[in-house]
Amino acid sequence: MPDNVSEKLHATINFIQNASTLYDVACIPTYRLHPLTGKRNLELAIDLGKKSGYRIIIVPNPIIDSNVHDSDFHSKCKSVKSIIIKEVSNHYE
Repeated sequence: MPDNVSEKLHATINFIQNASTLYDVACIPTYRLHPLTGKRNLELAIDLGKKSGYRIIIVPNPIIDSNVHDSDFHSKCKSVKSIIIKEVSNHYE
């Protein structure tokens, strides 16, 4: 992965580790925390920059239903205090 993406990855992981809940991450528009769909419907993605294409795929604990509306999604993030990072990948490769 490019150096700039690697730096963003480390900064993002550091931010996640210091967050009280997933809501802290959801409130930062740059991260664009969003639910995935289809076979990844229990997973969420955190972007590592708009143009990089890289993202962190996570599973929150407790699970958040991907069918919730945006306002409900942010509200549900307040109860998430732990996550599992499943992968870091380039969405476009």
